[in-house]
Amino acid sequence: MRNLKRALSLGLTAAMISGLMVMGSSAASSSYTDVADTDNVEAIEVLKAVGIMVGDESGDFNPDQNVTRNEMAVVMSNLMAYNVATYANTSPFTDVPSWAEPYVAACWTNGITAGTSATTYGGSESVTTAQAALMLMKALGYFQYASDFGNDWQLSTVSQGNKIDLFEDVDSGVKEAMTRNDLAQLVLNTLEAGTVEAETDGSISVGDITIVNNVSYKYVTSGRDYATAINDKLDTTNDGSYSSGAIVELGEKLYQGDLTKEEGYDDFGRPADIWEYQAKEIGTFAKTADYTYTSKVTSKALYNEVGKTATDNYDWTVSFNGDPVKYDGENLSANKTDDDKDFVQKALGGDARTGNGVVTEVYVDGTDKTVDVAIIEYYAAEVYEVNEDDATITLSDFGYGPADNNDEYDTTDFEEDQIVMYSYANGEIQDVYAAEQMSGEVTRVRSNTTGGDEADGDNFVVDGTTYKYNKTMDSADRLVTENVNNNVVAYLDANGYVAYIDESAMTYDYAYVLSMGTSDDQYGGGVAGETVYARLVLTDGTLVKVETDVKSTDRNDYVNHIVSYSADKNKVYSLTVRDYDNSTKDDKGTMRGTDGLQPGTDSSKLKIENGVASFYADGDRYTANSNTVFIVADSDDKLDDYDFTVYTGIKNVPDIDFAKNAGVDVAATEAGVAKVVYVQDADVSGAGNVIFARADKNAKLVKDSETGNYYEINAVVDGKTVTLNVKENSTAADRLVNSIGTYGLDIGSGRRIIALDSVTENADGLVTTVSRYEKLSGGDGFTTGTGTGKAENETVLLTNERFAWDDEVVVVRYNYKGDFEVSRINSIKTDSNDQYVAVMDSNVIAGICIIEKDGGENSETTPGTVLDTILVTENDGKLTVHYYGDKPALEDALATIESWLEDQGMTLKDTTISGGKYTFTCTSSRGYTYEYTWDRTMNGDVKVIIIDGKAVQYFVGKNEKIDMADYSNNGGTGFLFSSDNGKTFAYKDYATVDIDANNRTDNIVVKTGYITVTDASNLASGYTAGTPNYMEAEGELTITAPGTYKINNEVVTTASAKEKYTVGNADVTIVKWQTETQLENAIENQHEIGRAHV
Repeated sequence: MRNLKRALSLGLTAAMISGLMVMGSSAASSSYTDVADTDNVEAIEVLKAVGIMVGDESGDFNPDQNVTRNEMAVVMSNLMAYNVATYANTSPFTDVPSWAEPYVAACWTNGITAGTSATTYGGSESVTTAQAALMLMKALGYFQYASDFGNDWQLSTVSQGNKIDLFEDVDSGVKEAMTRNDLAQLVLNTLEAGTVEAETDGSISVGDITIVNNVSYKYVTSGRDYATAINDKLDTTNDGSYSSGAIVELGEKLYQGDLTKEEGYDDFGRPADIWEYQAKEIGTFAKTADYTYTSKVTSKALYNEVGKTATDNYDWTVSFNGDPVKYDGENLSANKTDDDKDFVQKALGGDARTGNGVVTEVYVDGTDKTVDVAIIEYYAAEVYEVNEDDATITLSDFGYGPADNNDEYDTTDFEEDQIVMYSYANGEIQDVYAAEQMSGEVTRVRSNTTGGDEADGDNFVVDGTTYKYNKTMDSADRLVTENVNNNVVAYLDANGYVAYIDESAMTYDYAYVLSMGTSDDQYGGGVAGETVYARLVLTDGTLVKVETDVKSTDRNDYVNHIVSYSADKNKVYSLTVRDYDNSTKDDKGTMRGTDGLQPGTDSSKLKIENGVASFYADGDRYTANSNTVFIVADSDDKLDDYDFTVYTGIKNVPDIDFAKNAGVDVAATEAGVAKVVYVQDADVSGAGNVIFARADKNAKLVKDSETGNYYEINAVVDGKTVTLNVKENSTAADRLVNSIGTYGLDIGSGRRIIALDSVTENADGLVTTVSRYEKLSGGDGFTTGTGTGKAENETVLLTNERFAWDDEVVVVRYNYKGDFEVSRINSIKTDSNDQYVAVMDSNVIAGICIIEKDGGENSETTPGTVLDTILVTENDGKLTVHYYGDKPALEDALATIESWLEDQGMTLKDTTISGGKYTFTCTSSRGYTYEYTWDRTMNGDVKVIIIDGKAVQYFVGKNEKIDMADYSNNGGTGFLFSSDNGKTFAYKDYATVDIDANNRTDNIVVKTGYITVTDASNLASGYTAGTPNYMEAEGELTITAPGTYKINNEVVTTASAKEKYTVGNADVTIVKWQTETQLENAIENQHEIGRAHV
């Protein structure tokens, strides 16, 4: 095999020469996540297998990290298999740390290395290429005598190293620090180099000095089997004859045949090195290609590179994705002037093999007189699943390549839904790398695609840059001129070609035509003059009524079909049918489908499973991915009253089965990847999502000039309390604000708690449609009532009947403060006053919202009373346990954490303990994996609001408010509120004050049932002087002196001091009544006033 060698010269490094072609990677993927395919993967993997160089404790190789002289001693000791323990404390150097000393000592003792002085080693300095090369060549047997070094040891080292190809593929200069990546290559080159032994013409001794004459080195050879394990090359003698045994490479000497290297081919048909260690494969590593192309390769371009000799005289092997192609040099010679077609297509016909984004690698071996050409396609796909247990991923192909969900690839370095590129050969995925995302506004589109064929000339412009397509990308998914001015999100392969366009990130351009009609012929012309109008169901679930440019005679070709649309400045819509089977219909040949709405009356005609990419519609198999839009419709007598629920992505759509009156329409790519699926009146599995929302006719309206006006509606979605921003004048606004109707449960003030099964947002994040559960019928739907019973025997009492609950039941509380809280099924208690809204699926509770009410004759606990004493908070995945009262036991804290995880909608899969830290691995209801950690931190910082001796609300350094107006039936006109130290109290009025825990550091104590006393003259005792004065309602005042008093509207006369007076629940005002003379004067005054009026 001809290799491109590199010779190093003192102080200089070779420069990369750029030509017309991009030099491609020739290495297999690394087992290290931080090693790129452009690194020396072959060397790194071989050295890992034999234990010479391995990764750090984090599993990283750190290829760009410089190597110190101390670390170089470790590498050399591992290479030579020194028993370093026997060398401990034997080196003369004083600057070597204890961990490195045995390694340095071993190398020094064996003459591999030397110090910077008699007592210093300089181990913390980076090792240079020349220093490392000298150590390695000493291991080979070179540089055994002082005369070997000449006048400049570095020059001598480089000179000898170049002779034995030691620096091949090593990028660092002679005097430069070596990276771990370059050192790995240098060590592998050494393992593949022949060992030598010195020969001399004799020596002369003068005193203590020995002068060696004419040192030469010859290869060590052997006829034993191990001497051919890496290379079977023979040595030549002085007379030109070959040695009787093969040269012993260092790797053969050290491993005695356990480390082997064979020349062969990888799965793509590339010449490769196949390494094994102790009969276990290390890997197959493609050699570096002589020429690499990433676009179309014509016969002329190929002939100009390989030349006449290789074309006419060498044996040719051509592979396409690993499959052989019957092509040889004669084919190339016959077409060597053609600069138009792909070289295989020109000779053999059929489809082009090379093209944009296709990697073509050419290997020319002047020794064996062979030419190998490997053509490798790369395809875009989406990571469908990351299996941490098996350390594998599966891909969801966009219909461009051969992979399916059964193909696994050994890695976990990607995330679910990530867009990647992959290659495929020999029936399996060969390589995967992350695609690069690009986004921006499309300013120009050029499309010369005809008849569905891919054309390399197709391109589009974003931000002044022209982007061409990867050859494997389906024509149906490429942009067309109507996409100009749209925003695009595209994914590029490693060579900058567009391999996938995320259509979901572009302007929505699909709709389902629900109906069409015409206007009267106002201006004459008969049918030709009629205007056609349409009801369109957009992919955000919105139903719009629009004017179209469709001819009246053609409207039946559009009704009940999925179309793409665009609107002109007059809001006239142009429609293009996208669900025709292109074998029979003319729709530009880019899409296929069910040819309109078809019956979905059995499993072959309609079956969609959540999370399963393949589904059936009208007897055909389609594939869905994360961008497929599912529009699920419930029909009605009136077209305008249809309910539409939209799901984006196969992981989000519920199971959908056939039904008696079901229908389905699919618009898909030619490869069968569904873009839009419209389903009507089907059997939608279970209750789907359960979302609780507080519909509110007085909801706050927010005016926003960018997104449009919206209402704020409180809700619980996916186990989290959220605020839904509901678009004004939308279907969702009608159902949650304007026309709530009788759905759910009336909680007063124009509000109702209602259950939803879906919420659809537009591109601005505003909710446009919601789907409500209907009233309970046949075991399905929502029901309401009063009175609950605690969970027991896996059932919960609702009113007078017990019901089982679903494993993924949604449990929510609507508390006294008017807020939603996520709860759990076991927290439901016996309370005759609490109300509920429950969603039933076959009479099993799928979701329930408890509306808390005061009282409850059968309550086991007083409503509002704190039932738990442990809280869990989370910050960036780190958990903290807070408690009130005594510090909880460890098992109680762990139980609370598990309950908290359940409340977050998590399923605990695994708990690990390391160094006292707990790690909880969970999966969400949608299958995503999350990790939470707890370092056993437990803080007794939970404070409570205590009302009349009962703790009713936690707070942990944040605002918690209680509306005290709810306690007005406890008597009196107000309550006492403790100061921050909890010792002094102040009076507050029920009607005007909330209890606010903000910035409080102690428990808040509240006593209800108090009144105020106005007694400016100090006529009584028994109350507490303050601002205002207050006392307990139904208490007693003591009158301080005999006399007549007016207490509120009652005149009271006391005969002696300290008589008692009982007050009620109203505030009290005490005044001293007038004397007899004052009364007479008052009466006289009234009489005078009366006479004046006569």
